[in-house]
Amino acid sequence: MSKHGQRLLVVDDDPEIASLVCDVADGLGYETTAVTDATEFKRRMGDDFDVIVLDLMIPDMDGFELIRVLSDNQCTASIFMVSGCDRRVLNSARQLAEERGLRVIGTLTKPMSIGALETELSKTPAKQQAHNQAPLNRPDVKQVRQAIFGGQLRVHYQPKMNLKTGSADRVEALVRWHHPERGLLPPSMFLPTAIEANLIDALTLQVLDTALDDLRTWDMLGGAVESIALNVEAGSLSDLALPERIMDRLSVHGVSPDRLTIEVTESNVVGTLTEALEILSRLRMRGVRLSIDDFGTGHSTLTQLERFPFSELKIDRSFTNGIVLSPESRAIVHSTIGLAQELGLSVVAEGVETYRQLEMLIRAGCDEAQGYLITRPLAAADLESWYSTMAGERTSRAAVENLATTGFTQDQAACRP
Repeated sequence: MSKHGQRLLVVDDDPEIASLVCDVADGLGYETTAVTDATEFKRRMGDDFDVIVLDLMIPDMDGFELIRVLSDNQCTASIFMVSGCDRRVLNSARQLAEERGLRVIGTLTKPMSIGALETELSKTPAKQQAHNQAPLNRPDVKQVRQAIFGGQLRVHYQPKMNLKTGSADRVEALVRWHHPERGLLPPSMFLPTAIEANLIDALTLQVLDTALDDLRTWDMLGGAVESIALNVEAGSLSDLALPERIMDRLSVHGVSPDRLTIEVTESNVVGTLTEALEILSRLRMRGVRLSIDDFGTGHSTLTQLERFPFSELKIDRSFTNGIVLSPESRAIVHSTIGLAQELGLSVVAEGVETYRQLEMLIRAGCDEAQGYLITRPLAAADLESWYSTMAGERTSRAAVENLATTGFTQDQAACRP
């Protein structure tokens, strides 16, 4: 794939390696520039590059300092990291860069083959123009209040696929805001404001009402959905009246408690530990299922597993993303699944986007998968269509059943993402 017109910067203290990378990039149509020291690197920060091939060790500045400089200069280029360091150091550098808002699109350890380098550079995406645009302003409290009480919230649903049976009758409810001027907004645009303004309880209960109403509608249409999962934010986990409010709504809608799963992250329960323990335990005692979300990303996750009566564990998407190429992520996934099985918890892997990830999760004994490989979050009407069409249910189910029994077919192997 030609990269004509895209500018690529090589940062490497070894002139021979820098020249090699430039030669490969030139052959792919890039306009290349190479620097071999920190002074020249800083001088080039004002230039507009699409791609940066970054060695983590150059004179007078190590890779972590380079990352800080790039972040401080609001670098928008796609970054490809290379290093002769331990692979785990390279992974840590990538995570740090992503935490600082940089766009890392790949890594390679030295010595690297020309073929591997050419493959990676040929699939490097162009710099996203969205980075050059002014960010959307976050709506204020008045607007968020209007969204909650003015009927502007929408609930989308993302199925979780059972990796043993191929069924996908459990869904997660995800809130969106249908803004009258800006269209559909993700929760990151309004949840922080709702939490700060103490509107999160009202928002949560409204999403629950909508989800339970949709569930009853699906029951009347044939029962494609068995249960719904709802995220509960930290602000709601200090409200000791929450269990009764949830149970009241289940009763009003005629839905059994065991058809509802409450999902919480570890960070949400840590801040209000005593109240959260009481609230979640009371819900579990009444039959509501509990799920610990983003498992493995907190500081005392194992403690929370012992303390709270969870029935489900969700593996964070960062480990799912790394399961194919990272032995560390793969080991964490395997050990997490083993731990959950010992504790009698079901396991859901989040962020599944490729057949290869799905295959490895099946082999590891994961119970369910959720992600764009199965389907994106869908509005209620679209979810009904997804269930009712051959392309929706059967394609995903056939893929899972085939992987579980015989592995990849030639067709599946050819279309792996």
